[in-house]
Amino acid sequence: MASLGSVFGSDLTLGGLLPYSFTGKNGVKITIRQADVQDAGELLAIKLGILQEGIYDSLQPDEYVFEIEQESAWIAECLSGMANLLIVAEAEGRVVGVLYFRASLELRCAHWGEFGMGIEPAWRNQGVGKALLKVLMDWAEAHPTVEKVCLRVFDINPVAVKLYKKLGFVEEGRLKKCLKVGPGNYSDAILMARFVK
Repeated sequence: MASLGSVFGSDLTLGGLLPYSFTGKNGVKITIRQADVQDAGELLAIKLGILQEGIYDSLQPDEYVFEIEQESAWIAECLSGMANLLIVAEAEGRVVGVLYFRASLELRCAHWGEFGMGIEPAWRNQGVGKALLKVLMDWAEAHPTVEKVCLRVFDINPVAVKLYKKLGFVEEGRLKKCLKVGPGNYSDAILMARFVK
């Protein structure tokens, strides 16, 4: 494995962690790689598709106002930070999943960060989420400052909750009725975390 300087330096090689390839349950080869600004259109499509589903995010589709130019700028910003990680899952020549981690910008909280993940519906239950999380956790364990990986997940997404628990994340609290799904219908945001050091 490469030294931490090459892992977290400007070349962003991720120390030999990427690319990481595996065969999905559907028999298709899936590769996890670092995102690139050229992925902006596909990442934007995945985000908008997830927002349309209405249960995985607090934003509604019309609240997400990014165009491809803003998405490209966001990707470039993500790739410029030493304690950021932006990876994608690619299958059959296109991006089918994404994971983003960002450490806190506050110095006394810089040892932890949160991640978000999105996968196209047709590629769920193929091992994509598990593979994206494997790369994240391997990266976090090797990172010189990241000690804790956090996330928020709505309780109306039990498949994701089950996956996170299986991978060692524990519930640290809840934001009761955080998401209003419809009249009189709410979902709690579950705060989960896993220490890597």
